[in-house]
Amino acid sequence: MGNVRLSERMQCIADSVLRGGVVADIGTDHGFIPIWLLQNGRAEKVIMTDINEGPLAKAKRNAEEAGVLEGFELRLGDGLAPIADGEADSVIIAGMGGELIARILEDDPLKARSFPLLVFQPRTRSSVLRHWLCDNDFNIVGESLVREGGRICQVLSAMPAEHSPKGETFFEEADYHVAPLLFWNRDPLLEDFLKQKVANCETVLRELSNSDSQDAERLREEWTEREKAFRFRLQIASESVKYE
Repeated sequence: MGNVRLSERMQCIADSVLRGGVVADIGTDHGFIPIWLLQNGRAEKVIMTDINEGPLAKAKRNAEEAGVLEGFELRLGDGLAPIADGEADSVIIAGMGGELIARILEDDPLKARSFPLLVFQPRTRSSVLRHWLCDNDFNIVGESLVREGGRICQVLSAMPAEHSPKGETFFEEADYHVAPLLFWNRDPLLEDFLKQKVANCETVLRELSNSDSQDAERLREEWTEREKAFRFRLQIASESVKYE
């Protein structure tokens, strides 16, 4: 295998961890990010965990082929259970839905707060994860967008509030879907990301227009407000680029 080359999404995740410490990758799958961290001296030790033996066996084969037999551990288990409190400096939970990531954290919030940094890449429902973090004494300190195929993925990092600088501030529900830090950092993919959000709202509203149930009416109101919020933010993002 030689040196591992990461996709843009995985590289963004790898670049977000604290340098030189212990990194735990929860639900590691192929193990490419931990292997890259070892190969490039970004971590002194990596812990790869998964709920199934298959992905761990695949990660082990990849680590052997990459020549990083030392410095990594494979552990079978669900969520944060395979790692001890404070054992890792950075914890990665990526490639899952935001609800599942929040559930993993909710299973042991005290353990989750024992790690200096947590890096997330929610595939869906990132708003659920942001709500959980804000409700459970975490500060969101990093937000990035990255392309993967036709998708724009979100990568965010959080620290326990007692050990971190002031984090992201959320003023209304739409902020949990499109993070304020993306505007502050002038993320180059923000405009395209918001266009996708608006298009998704339009699709949902078209589907809801065929129903006359009470639930459908409530959902139409909710998604109409969401679309307005995203269009407003799209205008802000567009003007920011225009007048840079």
